[in-house]
Amino acid sequence: MAAALEPRVVGAAERLGGSARNVVWFDVGPIHLDGDVLQVPDSDVRVVVYSPEPDTEDAARLARLLTRSTVG
Repeated sequence: MAAALEPRVVGAAERLGGSARNVVWFDVGPIHLDGDVLQVPDSDVRVVVYSPEPDTEDAARLARLLTRSTVG
């Protein structure tokens, strides 16, 4: 699914401090994402998962983006 999103990422990511990001897609607008850092047990590997707050305009924009990337 990530490959389907790559052509739509035509904006910029802004570091807000911590692991929050504002990401701009020209076809849906800005989306504020909060990041959660997950540590892989017994490893130096960390995974950052970005997601919008539920029931917000950011969540609605991300849903529209995901719908557009899976149609067709």
